[in-house]
Amino acid sequence: MTDAGDGDTVRFISVDVGTSSVRAALAKTDGTLLGHASRPINIFRPADDYAEQSSENIWRMSCECIREVVATTFTNSADVKGLAFDATCSLVALDKDDLPVSLSPSLDPKQNVILWADQRSVHEADEINETKDVALKYVGGKISPEMQLPKLLWLKRHLPGQYAKVAKFFDLSDFLSYKSTGNDQRSCCTLTCKWTYMHHEKAWSTELFQTVGLEDLLTENKIVSATNGIGEVSGCVGCLNGQTCKETGLSRATMVAVGMIDAHCGGIGCLSENKGDLTSTLAMICGTSNCLMASNLTPAFVKNVWGPYYGAMIPGLWLSEAGQSACGSLIDFIIEDSSYYATLKAESEETNRSVYDILNSEVLKMELEPNSEMQMELEATFSKPVAGMGSWKTHVYPDFSGNRSPLADPTLRGMISGMSLNRTKRDLCVRYLATIQSICYGTRHIIEKMNAQGHQIKTLSICGGVSKNGLLLRELANITSLPLRVILGEPVLLGGVRVAAVASGYYKTLQEAMSRMPSEFEMVPVDKRCRRYHLYKYHIYREMWRDQIKYRIMMDGVNRAVFDAAIPDDIDEEAYDQRLLSGDITFEEMLFGLKKANGNLPGWLPKNNIKIPSTNAMHWFPQAKQQD
Repeated sequence: MTDAGDGDTVRFISVDVGTSSVRAALAKTDGTLLGHASRPINIFRPADDYAEQSSENIWRMSCECIREVVATTFTNSADVKGLAFDATCSLVALDKDDLPVSLSPSLDPKQNVILWADQRSVHEADEINETKDVALKYVGGKISPEMQLPKLLWLKRHLPGQYAKVAKFFDLSDFLSYKSTGNDQRSCCTLTCKWTYMHHEKAWSTELFQTVGLEDLLTENKIVSATNGIGEVSGCVGCLNGQTCKETGLSRATMVAVGMIDAHCGGIGCLSENKGDLTSTLAMICGTSNCLMASNLTPAFVKNVWGPYYGAMIPGLWLSEAGQSACGSLIDFIIEDSSYYATLKAESEETNRSVYDILNSEVLKMELEPNSEMQMELEATFSKPVAGMGSWKTHVYPDFSGNRSPLADPTLRGMISGMSLNRTKRDLCVRYLATIQSICYGTRHIIEKMNAQGHQIKTLSICGGVSKNGLLLRELANITSLPLRVILGEPVLLGGVRVAAVASGYYKTLQEAMSRMPSEFEMVPVDKRCRRYHLYKYHIYREMWRDQIKYRIMMDGVNRAVFDAAIPDDIDEEAYDQRLLSGDITFEEMLFGLKKANGNLPGWLPKNNIKIPSTNAMHWFPQAKQQD
């Protein structure tokens, strides 16, 4: 720690720009947050799959938040030594005079930001992936339309006049650090994670940019300044410029940190300084979607998981970044899509309780009540009911808006098995519980893939709006069988003030800031009695994905002839159905129909492509031997 001012009065500000709002917090040197402020920001949707914003609107709301936290905490502006910005990985465009350039079909200059969730560039992402360029190795093998190169390629092709006007393209947090200081220094966090910069080599793949026709971004310095280079996480861009001081009320002496992606800033807020904790803890930032981040001493190449990125979150460590496209948004959809929602909303307003609190209470009540039907059907496997068993007849596949990790398939869609015509609160509760569990099975799938390919995840550390849902926390711990650390307070903002403290020079390293500005947390234990139940449900979750792929093959017009050949008399469907209902059937027969009398596979199967799985149940449920 330096002697930069009296520790009792030194303050830091963190500004977090999310999808729909800006937040700011002011903190002491021990990480205590003294005040918060928030403002909504505009989102424009000119067409399906398009989502746009305004950099001027975001900047104005950020300045308002800064002024408010300084005023409401009665802080002397000269005491604010450090300021950090984090933001969504959205794309910003400015011309040579730093004026906004529209990236919208509307050509409205206010709409000069393409939001991270915009999906207009799916085809461009596919085209970039077809290059098999070496840079793609460091994004899990496949670039996403959420990243910047597909968006830029779309702009150059579909809005060439607007593209030609742009002198600088920014990731949103880099725009904010530039706007506040006048220094155009980009972040290794943003460029490495979203622009294909290979930070471990301090290099771009110029061949990739040339192949897809975007070489001008490098040769004309549109994405990196020729003089200011690329800053490290928790580095300093410079002091505030005069205009920003007027708009925020802060002092010219306030130092601005290198920008960060919001989820990565949350990851910093979720972790402690212990090196073992840094490399064995999966940081989960859970909100509309889920971002899951794990650090490693060496690069871990996990298929369809973004990274490994060197130094993109913790300096000196490699980062793997997985994601689940829908979490809070899926839970809300299931609730609001129900015919019972109007009644539930009215109850929420009358009782001043959230809909989640009401549904969670009903789930717990349901679990305490005797269920003779469930006990009769499950008694051979479970001597007593366990937590979460209310979903035993209802199964959900959660990829309603595609799968980010570990399948990297944006075309996947959600599935529900076990629907009825009931319109009761209890019926909604079961579907709500099954949905929460399905999200947690997706997390488990990601963790299994990461641990199989170089990581050693032993603990989950979770933050974000959805982390306040107690039922989700219980199910996540039980389904992953990992202890769950729930970070209290505002971890994303805490991560920002940690970064600001280092950028200002008050602390020397990020690890020192983590130690001096600790996070508060609560632990959620694992209930081992639930393992077998969730083992079965997890395999159903995986099987639902396989079923969806089978349906796609059946209907795609290419492989349909395989199934057309099966429709006549090659399979005794009545006998198959009876065997299936009785449970007297092998896995091989379950998947491929009844064998012919000579013991061969059904004649309609493409024998050169089909590999018969083992009929031993242990092949399908490898953990069943070890778990109760």
